[in-house]
Amino acid sequence: MNARPASFPSQFRMLPLVAALATAALPVHALTYTVTTASPTGPGSLDEKIGLVNTNCLTDPSPVINFSGPFVISPAIPLTTFVCPSGPLNVVVDASSVGVPNTASGSFNGTPGLALDGLGAVTGMCGLSSAITNGSLTVRGLQIMHFNQYGGDAGICGFGLIVEGNVIKANRDGIIATGTNGASIGGTTAAKSNVISGHGSGRGIDLQATGAKVVRGNLIGTDNTGTAADPNNVGIYVYGGGSATIANNLISGNSSQGMVINNPATTTTVSGNKIGVGAANGTGILVQSGANSIDINSNEITNNDVGVDIQGGTGTYLSNNQIYANTSKAVALGVAGGPRPNDAGDGDGGPNNGQNYPTILSVNQTGGNTIVTFSFNSNPSETFFLQFFSNAAPGVYSGQTPIGGLAGVTTDAAGDLSSTNSVTLTGTFNNISAMANRLSTNDVSEFSQAVAFVGVPAATLVPTTMAFGNVGTGSTSATQTSVYSSTGTGTVLLSAIGSTACYGGPVCNGTTQFICSTTCVGGGMYAPGNSCTVTAAFAPSALGPQSTTIQICDLAPGSPRTITLTGTGVAPPAFTLNPVSYNFGSVPVGSTAGTSFTLQNTGAVPIPMGTYSAGSSGFAVQRVSCNNPIQVGEVCRIDVGFTPTSTGTFSDALVVTPSVGPGASSGLTGIGTVAPQILLPGLIELVYVVGAPNPAVSNLTIKNTGTAPATIDGLVIAGPGYTLEHNCPATLAVGESCVAKISFSSAAPGDFSGSLTVMTNAPGGSRAIQLLAHASLRPVPLLQVTPREIGYGARAFGTTSPTSPVILKNIGGADVRFDSIVVSPDFVIISKSCGDVLPSLASCELQVAMRATSYGQRFGFVTINSNAEASPHRASVFGTSCRIGGFVSPRQGLGTGC
Repeated sequence: MNARPASFPSQFRMLPLVAALATAALPVHALTYTVTTASPTGPGSLDEKIGLVNTNCLTDPSPVINFSGPFVISPAIPLTTFVCPSGPLNVVVDASSVGVPNTASGSFNGTPGLALDGLGAVTGMCGLSSAITNGSLTVRGLQIMHFNQYGGDAGICGFGLIVEGNVIKANRDGIIATGTNGASIGGTTAAKSNVISGHGSGRGIDLQATGAKVVRGNLIGTDNTGTAADPNNVGIYVYGGGSATIANNLISGNSSQGMVINNPATTTTVSGNKIGVGAANGTGILVQSGANSIDINSNEITNNDVGVDIQGGTGTYLSNNQIYANTSKAVALGVAGGPRPNDAGDGDGGPNNGQNYPTILSVNQTGGNTIVTFSFNSNPSETFFLQFFSNAAPGVYSGQTPIGGLAGVTTDAAGDLSSTNSVTLTGTFNNISAMANRLSTNDVSEFSQAVAFVGVPAATLVPTTMAFGNVGTGSTSATQTSVYSSTGTGTVLLSAIGSTACYGGPVCNGTTQFICSTTCVGGGMYAPGNSCTVTAAFAPSALGPQSTTIQICDLAPGSPRTITLTGTGVAPPAFTLNPVSYNFGSVPVGSTAGTSFTLQNTGAVPIPMGTYSAGSSGFAVQRVSCNNPIQVGEVCRIDVGFTPTSTGTFSDALVVTPSVGPGASSGLTGIGTVAPQILLPGLIELVYVVGAPNPAVSNLTIKNTGTAPATIDGLVIAGPGYTLEHNCPATLAVGESCVAKISFSSAAPGDFSGSLTVMTNAPGGSRAIQLLAHASLRPVPLLQVTPREIGYGARAFGTTSPTSPVILKNIGGADVRFDSIVVSPDFVIISKSCGDVLPSLASCELQVAMRATSYGQRFGFVTINSNAEASPHRASVFGTSCRIGGFVSPRQGLGTGC
C-alpha cells in the first residue's frame, strides 16, 4: 500500500480581520461559541462559529465550540477549515454535554450529541478539517458519517487532531492525520473511546502525521457492541515519520488488515490490543518495507488469516503476545505457507533477516515445574532472548499463552548455544512452542512447532490387605474396597487383573468363599488421576480360616500389585443382626438420620417373627422388609431412624424378637444438637448433545432441614463447559431452600469432569460435589454396567449363595429400552428393580446369586440386551461348586470339598 495525501481543501475561507489580529497585541481570552441551529451555514451555525474561531485566534487561542441541543448538520459544501496562520490555536468542538458519553469497556453505549452527515455533499470534503500547524483540534461527542461521495472524503482530517468519544462511520476514510504536530485518537478512559468502523473501501485511521501519534482504547472495525464486524478495509495505517503508539484498542472485523505499518522513521509501539478478537481481520498486523523499529508486545492476536505478517524491513520485535488460532499462520517472515525453514548460521536475509527459531526437543513436568529442552542455531556470537509459550494442542506453530523466557543466551562461533539448551518454567504447561529475538537487531523469528508433554506412568493400590476376621457361616461380612490409582504423569496400561499371577481371568474364582467385584478393566488405559476399584466381602459356608489373592498387573514400576484377602468362618447364631451397633453421630433436633440393619436366619428351620423395636429416646423402626416366617438363609433389611427431640446424648437398642427362640439386638447411640443441616449429593451428572441450542441443566435444591439458620458462604463451580446460576441468600432459615442451576455445553463429544463446591456452616454441608457431563454427537442411549466381574468363591452344591449387586445406569441422552436380561446356568437373578425403560441418568439394580447345577468351576454372564449402543452388555460371574463336608464321589464327576 502507498500513503495517500491528506484530503482537505487548500483554500481556507478567512475574514479580513485575521490579518489585523495577527499583528495586534491584544489580551488573551477563552471564549465559548454555541451553535444554535442545525443549518450548516448562516447565523448560529457551525460554519459561522468556525469562522469566528479563526478570526479571533490571536486573541482567543483556546476557544470551545458547543451546541445548544442535539443537531443533525448536513453540509452540502465543505465547512470552513480551522486555521490560525500567525499564532497557536487549540480549539475544542464538544457535543458531549448534549449527548450521552460512553461508560462501557470493550463496547460503546454512548449517544453522540451531534450528527455531522455528508450524505448530501455536492463536492469532495472532510467532515471537519484542520490546518492548525501550531496547536490542535479536539473533537468530542460527534457522529461523523457519509463523507464518501467524492475523492478525498474523510470524517476528520488535518493537523493536530485530538479525537475523543466519537462515532465515525461510513465515510471513505475515518480519520486522516497529517502535519508535524501529531495526533491523539481515543484515550485511557471509556468516555474517550471512539468507534471507527464501516469504511469498507478505505482506512479507519490513516496516520500520515510526522509528529507523535497515539491511538488508544478505540473500537476499530466492529459495531458498537464490539462483537460483530463493521469493516474498514484497513483498520489503522501507520506511515511516515514520528513515533506511533497503538495501545489497548479492539481492532477486529477489518476486511484486509487490522493494521498496516509502512516505513516508519522512528519507533512504533503496538501494545495491549485485541486484534481479531470477536470478529476476524484479513491479516492482524502487516509490516511492510522500510527500516523499522517496531515493538509489538502484550497483544492478543487471534482469529485472523495471518496473525503478524512481516513482509519487509528489520527490527520488528515481538514479546509477551498471545498469537494463536489464526487460519493461515501466526507469524510469517516472508513465507506465506508453512514455517520458514531454519538455515545453518542464519545467513539468509529478508524480513527480520529471516531469523531462525528454536526447535523444541522435549517437554517434561516435575514438582510443579515444566522443563523444556531445545536446540537453537543462529548468527554466530550473538545474544538472544528466547520466549516460550503453551498452546491448546501440539503440532501448531503458534504461541497462545506466554509462560516465560530465557534472556541473554549467546551463540558460539558455529551459531549454536554455548551454555544451555534447557529452561525450567514455574507451573505445569503443555504443547510448548518458542520464538527467538536477536537483541542486537531486534529481529524476531516465527514460532517453532508446539511439542506435547509425554508423562511417566505410575500406579498405587491401597490397601493391599483385606482382613475380614471371624464371620459366621451362612452370613456375609461388610464389604471392603481397594482403590487402584494412576498416580504418575503418564497414562498407565492395566494389562490384567485376576486371582492368579497376571494371567487375567476371573477374580475370587477359587475354592475360597470370598465374593469379589471390580470396575478395573484388563487392557484398560488409565490417565493420571483416574482410578478403579476392587470390592470384596467374606461369606463363609465352612468353618476355619480362608484366604485368597487378587493381582493387578500393569506397565508401571512395582507391577504386579497384590491384594491379600483373609477371613475365618465360625459357627453362627440362629439369628445374625448386623451391624452389632450403630452411632448416628450428631443430628440436629427435629431432623432425622437413618441407617439399615440386615437380619439373617442362619439356622436350619424357618423362624416365625414377633416384634421389631428400637426402644424410645428418638429411635424408631421405619421399615421392615422381612417375611414372616423368615426362611432358612433369608436375608432381610430393617431401616431405623434417629429423630432427637432435644439436645444431648441418647442410647437404646434395636431388638428383634421372634415368636419362637432367642432374638438378637444391636446398640443404638446418637447426639441431638441444635444446628443447621444440609444434605448434598456426591455426584451430579448431565447429558448434552453437541450442537443443541440449549445447555444441559441440573437443578440442585439446597435446603436447611436442621434447627438453626445455615450460612451460605459460597458456591463455586469448576470444570470446562460448566456454568452456575443460583438464588441462594447469605443465610438459609430453618426449612428454607434455594436452587443452584448447573448448566453444561461443549463443542466436542466426550466425558467432562468438574466440581461444585458448596460452603456452609452445616455439619457435612461444605463439600465438593463431583460433576460429570457426557457430551455426545446425538441423543443416544448408553448403558454402563458395574461391576464388570463378580466372583462368588466356593459354594456348596444345591445352595444359593449370598447375592451381589449389578448396577445398570443410563449415561446417555435417550431412554434405554430393555429387550431381555438373562443369566447363564448356575446363576440366578434373585431380585431386580429394572423395568422395561431406563431414563437418561437413571439407575436400576440386579441382585445376582450363584446356584450351581453341577460341580466344579462355574463360569457365566449376566447379559443385558437393549437398544443401547454396543448392546449386548455383560457382567462376568464366576464361582466353584463343591461338595458339603469334602466328600468326593467319582461316580458324581469331578468336584472338590467345601
